[in-house]
Amino acid sequence: MKDNTELIATIRRFQSLQERRARTYKKLDEQHRCYLESAPNYNFLSYRQIVHDVTEEFKVISEEIIRIALELKDVYHHENLKGFILQVQEYEAEKLNIAVQLQLAKQNEVDFPTEEKYHTEVRELKRRSDDVINSINEQLEEIRFELEEL
Repeated sequence: MKDNTELIATIRRFQSLQERRARTYKKLDEQHRCYLESAPNYNFLSYRQIVHDVTEEFKVISEEIIRIALELKDVYHHENLKGFILQVQEYEAEKLNIAVQLQLAKQNEVDFPTEEKYHTEVRELKRRSDDVINSINEQLEEIRFELEEL
């Protein structure tokens, strides 16, 4: 088994990847806002490329985080940390799914401003997103607690 210094460095890599993921979400949100502001003449081709680039970035981040989780189990024999990180991954997948739905709902809200159902859908999706973000933050807090005990 490797020493705690290397274990801590591995957890720090995970935390860095989570920060990178947060920056990627921010980029996606900013680009989607610009896309919506171009209504009704949306530049779909440009936005599609941005979505592709962000999707690739999320894929790279997720693959690296899964490698870290496996390393925590196989090298450091730390099931708790592995479990917390894999739970974050599950919540992040749910968050991304909600984000896609929210983007579509926001576009419907822009395209059909008098349709209350789209405003309601956006509010509900924002609530669900907030709930998932809270769950992610709870897992990240658990990881911080585990880190402090090392």
